[in-house]
Amino acid sequence: MTYQADGRKSMQMYVGPRREGQSSDGAAAGGAAAAIASLPAPTDGSAVRRRLIAALKQDGIQLAEADAAGRFRCAQYGAVYTLGERLNELMLQVRV
Repeated sequence: MTYQADGRKSMQMYVGPRREGQSSDGAAAGGAAAAIASLPAPTDGSAVRRRLIAALKQDGIQLAEADAAGRFRCAQYGAVYTLGERLNELMLQVRV
């Protein structure tokens, strides 16, 4: 999920590699470098975002313009609608 500074949101989906005996069509577009930090659930991610930005600044890495203005992405991995723990990540695009 991508959260824009102005409040807009958009969802993206990862399509994994083709499995033997199955076929699908897809296209790759774009690409970016990102800094990623795991975050516990439940949380709003703001503290994790601040720590990640501080670590990037310490290493001299700058955020992409939109992310410096407040955009960020969250990813969740694991089974949906279950009580088991899921892996949550906060992603910030960086300049290269």
